[in-house]
Amino acid sequence: MSEQMNNSAIKVAKGVRETVNQDGAVLLDIEQGLCFSLNPVGTRIWEMIKDGRSVDEIADALEEEFRFDTFWQTNNSGITEEDYGGAKGLELIPAERVEVIFVAPPAYLVHNNLAVQDGFGDWGFLLKYRILSSNEEHGKYILTAFFFHRNNHNGIFSVRFPF
Repeated sequence: MSEQMNNSAIKVAKGVRETVNQDGAVLLDIEQGLCFSLNPVGTRIWEMIKDGRSVDEIADALEEEFRFDTFWQTNNSGITEEDYGGAKGLELIPAERVEVIFVAPPAYLVHNNLAVQDGFGDWGFLLKYRILSSNEEHGKYILTAFFFHRNNHNGIFSVRFPF
């Protein structure tokens, strides 16, 4: 897709009619005789299209609203722990560059060793601090520091610079 397309609002055809409820939506294109059924995520996309959002804006919103975090790490004994859903919960933004996430519910942990029990992990929190950032007009970059802590683990500190 071209850069121009990603930044342009998507237009709704004049012949499209809708009905929306808590389970999703149904769209009817009366000019082409087409009918579409949308689940709640599809309905959220539809609402953003009607609001005149661009493809990039819709993708960014979906990533923020529906993301699912997965982590994995291998310890010195060679046991790998996969952490599904590990940093999503109550999110607070107490300052412009600071975000605190309380992990709720705890992540589900899977190991590559049958001697280690799989199951739900401990409660924890993630602290994010945005060191540097810039929008598309000034280079589109972000440098973030993370501190993650769970009850039975030492804290993990890392710096992330996506490109």
